Amino acid sequence: MSSPYHLQKNTVLITVLLFFSLLALVMVPHHAYAHFSGVVNNVGKYQIIFEPRPLIVTAGENATLNFSILEDGTHINNVYASVIIKEKNSGKIVDQVPYSFYHFSDFRVPYVFQKNTDYVVTLMARILPDPTYRDNPLVTDFNTSVLPTTIVTPDQLLLVLAPAMVGPVGITIFLFKKKKATNDAEDDDDDNKTKKTKIRKGAEVL
Repeated sequence: MSSPYHLQKNTVLITVLLFFSLLALVMVPHHAYAHFSGVVNNVGKYQIIFEPRPLIVTAGENATLNFSILEDGTHINNVYASVIIKEKNSGKIVDQVPYSFYHFSDFRVPYVFQKNTDYVVTLMARILPDPTYRDNPLVTDFNTSVLPTTIVTPDQLLLVLAPAMVGPVGITIFLFKKKKATNDAEDDDDDNKTKKTKIRKGAEVL
């Protein structure tokens, strides 16, 4: 049983995470989010977001596995995707959802988990516009827990809420750093052009 101090600590952490998540949603460019925000995995230039719904998934109930594939914060088109579901502890494959075509890179996979336990959800995506991942799929793993709602503890609630709240913050930081790097490169390019112009004018005077 959790102590009152422990409960208060978890409440503070959840509140802080929620604040920064909402702040990130306000700051991030609108095009970076169409529907989903959750755990973010970075694979090369792609950011893959995973968000199970409902927030606390229970065995035997209808759930939805929501995915977003972004390229430098922007949605892409024409993706074939498949999902493999494994029990985390045993590594046993319990199901594989066949490849389906998605015109837009926000997509949902309906699913019913049969057992309350920890799982690894593996997304395999063939991205048609990208030669690298057209024939050899992009592969990334996400951990998720399926729990009886009657025994969810404050620690488990925090574990479920944290990724969904931190995900938007991660995307915001990624886009901010990318924009800063682009601006720095442009500034360096402008400085180089200015120096070259001065050198050319000096040569003309001589």
